[in-house]
Amino acid sequence: MASSRKATRGNKPGAGRSGLRSTPSRRAAHGEAGSEPASDAEARAEADVDAVLTAVRAVFDSQSLWWTSRATHADSRRVAIALSGGLDSTVLLDAVVRVAGPSRCVALHVHHGLSANADAWLDHARACATRLGVTFDARRVDLSAYRGTGIEAAARDARYRALFELGERHRADTLMLAHHADDQAETFLLQALRGAGLRGLASMPAVAEFRMARADAVAHRCSIVRPLLDLPRAALHAYALRRGLSWIDDESNDDPRYARNALRHAVLVPLSAHFASYREGLARSARHAADAQALLDEVADADLQSLKVQMDGRTEMGGDSTSRASISGTSLSDASKSGEGSTPLSLSAWRELDARSARRAANVLRYWIRANGLRAMSVARFDDLLAKLRTAVVDRTLSIVHEGATLRQYRDVLDWSAARTEAMTEPASRAESLGWAGHAVWRLPAWRGTLVFVPTHSDDPDRLSVAQLRRHVLHAVARRGGERMRIAAGRPSRSLKHLFQEAAWPAWRRDVPLIFLGDRLLYVPGIGLNRDPDLDPDVDPDASAEPDRPSDFAAFDRDAFDADWCRLEWRGDLLIA
Repeated sequence: MASSRKATRGNKPGAGRSGLRSTPSRRAAHGEAGSEPASDAEARAEADVDAVLTAVRAVFDSQSLWWTSRATHADSRRVAIALSGGLDSTVLLDAVVRVAGPSRCVALHVHHGLSANADAWLDHARACATRLGVTFDARRVDLSAYRGTGIEAAARDARYRALFELGERHRADTLMLAHHADDQAETFLLQALRGAGLRGLASMPAVAEFRMARADAVAHRCSIVRPLLDLPRAALHAYALRRGLSWIDDESNDDPRYARNALRHAVLVPLSAHFASYREGLARSARHAADAQALLDEVADADLQSLKVQMDGRTEMGGDSTSRASISGTSLSDASKSGEGSTPLSLSAWRELDARSARRAANVLRYWIRANGLRAMSVARFDDLLAKLRTAVVDRTLSIVHEGATLRQYRDVLDWSAARTEAMTEPASRAESLGWAGHAVWRLPAWRGTLVFVPTHSDDPDRLSVAQLRRHVLHAVARRGGERMRIAAGRPSRSLKHLFQEAAWPAWRRDVPLIFLGDRLLYVPGIGLNRDPDLDPDVDPDASAEPDRPSDFAAFDRDAFDADWCRLEWRGDLLIA
């Protein structure tokens, strides 16, 4: 049964498991023995409170989170605090409210449903936020969708996704987590015991950027901040006692079946008796690992510039279009973080690097996998992947499944694609319509992607007239075979099949929607715009005719799309959010 703790002056030393504000309890919290004058205990308590508040203020300084004027106050984005209701998050919420004020904060709670006390924790967290005058929001998560990852990993993945989605709802682009130095030490040792590499040993960063894919293909970016990472749990406990805070104890934290709990109780407690500063030492090691990993990432990103293949959905086959599949100089890390899906890689270029340095070739491959949104492979699976890439034949197919995605080879191109599911709609039945009213995006889940309407200028060769788009209904339909289009003005039309082949567009990328403007084929992802004279952006043959849009379609919103020209871009879904 979970217990709720509240520190009060009236509690007796040793009563229950509650933290006490009396001298014995404070000394136990710091792992000390003997007696201490009351004045010294008070001074230590104040020092712990100051340490917590100083850590929070430092984050507001380093992340530029302060409001600069009353005029920007209402428009400023909020700071989200993950609030489980336990000691650590309760202290963090209280400290952030004291530093920034309640109107700036939003407390977010995730209900996992794993404990019989989960409802009580939700109620407690809500009450805690209400007492502080802080906006509160919560979400219940279903862990059944995370089968096969282990209960701890499943709960963590579901929790982070819920927190980011809730944060976006409340216009919070900074999420604060209450991890402390004890958590960091546990994480480092767990990773070391699992044989982790530098990335794992780096443990938890004090500040990290996170990008979450959304249904509308516009990635939500959020900063994850851990203000208390350099403070021991004892300092947080002392802060809670000094402030008279109440918190919930999760009974699962004492369950030795969980690896972290076993390490905490059976290893770290006796370790602290012989190595009092073990937290600081392990934290330094974690920072060294993080620095080394950052250097490897810089090397990988530099190497990747000569490996990446740009396949932007437009081909050069005579005409005004831009280049087809080619080696690109754009940073993969930037492209991946932008939310534009997977980025292809040149197999022959990778092999050339492998011949010069097998370590660098392996490093860049790990980086590429991660940048495409996938978790790292096990050592055995990664070694198998290296062997297959070194022996792959260009005119044969390569297909490797990992994390619900498939690595495929087409000619000299390696690319990740989302695994197809049985629930996906049959091609012949897929059809969508849109009366465009200034939409920024058109989500088309049947094709696992989104059509993006990008404002542009009159000199853009791929421009479309906003006036034309407003007059006609857009239709997205599946390929049935035999479709034809012109890729250059004055040139004959050609079949989509031949155009895809000439563009070196892999077969698994060809399941794309055909975009019609009224009854005329307008745009095909992977090929580009139809250059039919009837679709000339400077001439609208139907300008004097009545619009073919149904009367119940939304009116055009000039505030939402303030441009006379736009360009279409197709963005496939990210493999992993």
